[in-house]
Amino acid sequence: MKQSRYNPGFRFKDGKLFIFHEEEVTVITGWPELNAVSKTALAKRWRAYWPYFRLIQPYRRPVAPKAKTEAQQLTFDLGIGASIDPATERKRALDSFRFSFPKPIAASVERFLCEQWAILHLLKDDPNAVDLVSTHPAIGFLLAQHCKGQIKGRSDLPRFSHIKQKVLAHKFGFPETDAAVNILRKVPPESLNSRRLIQLRTALANPEIQKNLSHLEVINAGVIELVGDPELWRQTAPRLLQEVAGHRAENYRAETAESLHQILIMERTVRPGRCSTFQSRERLQKFHDELTLEYCRRAPEEVKNCVFPRPPLPGATNCIVPLRSPADLIEEGRMQSNCVASYAKQVEDGDIFIYRVLFPERATLSIVRHDHGTWELGELKAAGNARVSAATERMVENWLAQFFNT
Repeated sequence: MKQSRYNPGFRFKDGKLFIFHEEEVTVITGWPELNAVSKTALAKRWRAYWPYFRLIQPYRRPVAPKAKTEAQQLTFDLGIGASIDPATERKRALDSFRFSFPKPIAASVERFLCEQWAILHLLKDDPNAVDLVSTHPAIGFLLAQHCKGQIKGRSDLPRFSHIKQKVLAHKFGFPETDAAVNILRKVPPESLNSRRLIQLRTALANPEIQKNLSHLEVINAGVIELVGDPELWRQTAPRLLQEVAGHRAENYRAETAESLHQILIMERTVRPGRCSTFQSRERLQKFHDELTLEYCRRAPEEVKNCVFPRPPLPGATNCIVPLRSPADLIEEGRMQSNCVASYAKQVEDGDIFIYRVLFPERATLSIVRHDHGTWELGELKAAGNARVSAATERMVENWLAQFFNT
């Protein structure tokens, strides 16, 4: 059998971040060079590489495990023979990479979850853009997206940081008004991606939505996903929108919109014709849980007839098991009292995949395909959608770290 050429993992040395897969290595040079290349084990030449993943993250001091044996046990069960688990190694390398950047640059970029590489190039070319990215992240994100083609072509970037913000907003398809600029300013960096900005741009054409958004202090991922889908918007009361805007977790993941979307899928089967407005996250979640039990009991034919693709990531022996068929998904929903059966069509389409977690506790895990094709953690819940333990979160993090950027 052919031996691996590289020891998988993350390393940092001399201002460079090294990412090793078994047959490929990627080298990312930090500030101010901002260069990235990759090469397979058998290739003779390096090729240009574009990092889509989050390179610079807020620094948090590592939390010591309660007992030495815990981390060792998690590593053993995953079949990882390293003296340090993959998630910790990755964190150390990324922390060192972050500290190699000037503090103002790292601070202005760290909260963005995607397109950091494009934003860094924008800041390198136009130092004045640092203030723009920090005070108006949505406009900064749009500028970086606009200039990405020229960045990849290594040509000089046009400088926009001196142009009025409403002129810039109009350049990207938003209304050339102070109201539109104020709405964009309310979007936190962690909620930004290209799809959501398109959703927001479309939603602003509706005067009622624009009025509702103008009254919110924050327009996060959860809010954008609700107003950006006409079906979801029709069932969203202003009070619910206000509550989602104030929930910090919704900055990162549109939990309420996802639950409401699953409600609509399940309702078409078990309660067709129903249409009402939800006033709170608590009421929506309670209705979701009640509907889930009914949906799982009926196990609709459209779920049973789905054909699942091959799991995008392999499981881990005695820890994580991919659910390979609709029957597996239906059974998981019944055993764990959750709505995973309603994800069957998305699994078939390749947008999401579900796994059964067996250790250190029983849980259900979903991974979702990122905008750029990589897979990341979706949800990780114990029975009845309860929170899992820190040990379970750590085990899943270690498992995912092995397939980073896959």
